[in-house]
Amino acid sequence: MVIVLLLILAFFILIEGTITSLPLTFLFLLSFVIVKREMVFPVAFFAGIFLDLLTLRPLGTSSLFFVTVLFFVLLYQLKYEINSYGFVGAASFIGSLVFLLLFGYKAIVVQAMASSLLGLLFFRILTIRQRSSITSKKYK
Repeated sequence: MVIVLLLILAFFILIEGTITSLPLTFLFLLSFVIVKREMVFPVAFFAGIFLDLLTLRPLGTSSLFFVTVLFFVLLYQLKYEINSYGFVGAASFIGSLVFLLLFGYKAIVVQAMASSLLGLLFFRILTIRQRSSITSKKYK
């Protein structure tokens, strides 16, 4: 399952680097860290490096943003229920707003609202996928 998630992440990096300005990579990484919580920092670092290469930004800026935000999400996992739709919606909205503002995009509020909806969709898909894999392992 991890290889499938990495392939999806590579697809989102390619789409974000070439077609859209929505932070798809950030949204997927946010959902990934909430659902999986393993190997997230190296994945976020290299995803940011590849995204910076495609978008011609200074190398490491996206990586620094991804690792910092995901660190804060994991830091607050004991204080808040991070495995909920409310947290994912708020974190994806605020994180996308900061990402879009930091990298100089236009219409950041509209894009952050759309990103929040996409973040919730990614989270829903990953949680359904995780539950089905747990259920199939339990009844084998």
